[in-house]
Parts: sequence; C-alpha cells; structure tokens
Amino acid sequence: MSLQTASSTEFAPLAAPFVVAQKLDGDVLTIAIVGELDIATVHLLEEAQRSVEGRYRALRYELVGLEFMDSAGLRVLLAPAGGHVPISQISITHPAPIVRRLLEIRGVQGMIAG
Repeated sequence: MSLQTASSTEFAPLAAPFVVAQKLDGDVLTIAIVGELDIATVHLLEEAQRSVEGRYRALRYELVGLEFMDSAGLRVLLAPAGGHVPISQISITHPAPIVRRLLEIRGVQGMIAG
C-alpha cells in the first residue's frame, strides 16, 4: 500500500478571512468589512445589521479592506437587514477599485463618500 500526497496546485488557496466590525456612535452605525462579501459571507453582514436594528438612523460602510463583492453583497449593502434605513442615509467610504466599479454599474456611485 502506497501513500499518495497531493501537490499544492491541487488545492485551492484559502480565501482571506472575512471580518465584519461595527461601531455605533449616537444614531450612526459604521460597519467595516474586510475580505470578500459574497453569497457565502453575506449572512454575517446581515447578522451585524440585525444586532443593532432600530438603534441607528444612518449607516456608513468602511470598505478599505473589502477585496471583492458580488451581487448578493451589493443587495445587503443597499437594503440593510430590517430595511429601516433609507438609501439616502447610507454612505460608503474607501471602496477598492473592483468594488467601486460594481457600485458604478449599479448607479449608486453617489453613495461613495471617500
């Protein structure tokens, strides 16, 4: 019986860790997102939004560490869990070029504050 080993090319690289951090300052919730926001991780952002539901009136996303976002992530950014924050009260700062492009395609580049 022989033992088979796999080369490193047979395994997909591990994705960067996904982190959602939130800070409530008065009635403004800031959510910083690091990693990739997609169908596999979007539930973590929804949980963060729900955990302070009803306690904020404006929402600010800090995306300096967001490397990728798909349409599922965009949906949750634009329509936060609970749906009580109007889109006019949502701002986005420091999106990566690939994320900025997705926002431009969707027509919401006016939400970008920095």
